[in-house]
Amino acid sequence: MVTVLPFLAVLTLSLWQPALAGQDALAQAQISLSRKDYRKTIDFASQALIKKPDSATAYFLRGVAYTELDQAKKGLEDLDRSMKLDPTVSPCLVHDMKARCLVILNQHEKARAELEKANKSDPQGWRYKGIGEIDCHLGKDGRALESFTKAIKIAPKDFWSYRARGDLLFRLGRYEEALRDYNQAIKIVPREPGPYAVRSKIYEKLGKKDLARKDLEQCNRLSDFSF
Repeated sequence: MVTVLPFLAVLTLSLWQPALAGQDALAQAQISLSRKDYRKTIDFASQALIKKPDSATAYFLRGVAYTELDQAKKGLEDLDRSMKLDPTVSPCLVHDMKARCLVILNQHEKARAELEKANKSDPQGWRYKGIGEIDCHLGKDGRALESFTKAIKIAPKDFWSYRARGDLLFRLGRYEEALRDYNQAIKIVPREPGPYAVRSKIYEKLGKKDLARKDLEQCNRLSDFSF
């Protein structure tokens, strides 16, 4: 299963400033979304749409809330409506949320296209990592390597992108390259046990059994359990 877009779960909605008490349903929907009260967001946005059926912002707010509640079909419908009514309403976030919905709906090429659209105006390493994960799911290993490499170029200290590319290189049997990525991941976050376990396997493949044993011991020291 694609783990794309763990990177989308941490998106903030700081663009919405708290509204004054007593304002209309649209403002209340904005407040509810900023508080991550997604059901109230849906209720208020729906009320706003009764008054103004062509409100791109209301569809946007409700679409984000549906997406956060994993109601992908409804989320995608509202986000599409928002973009058609007014493509200037937070376009990058719309593309990101649409991608998340499309992954849930197993429409991975379309999800990839949405992330690429967002990257055209706002290139982000975490987004390229998500594209790489989709590429892996689709069996496009060469394309995935390019995506992970772009992620690392944009964010050279991103632990997870090095791990993702290292895992793919390991699966492809490119052990020396995988080792370099895991060395870098460990350099960035030296007290995370997982990379030592994987690097131990890489050393095994390279015939470096002493180093493999040392890494496994280090992994066990850093973990609450043994591999």
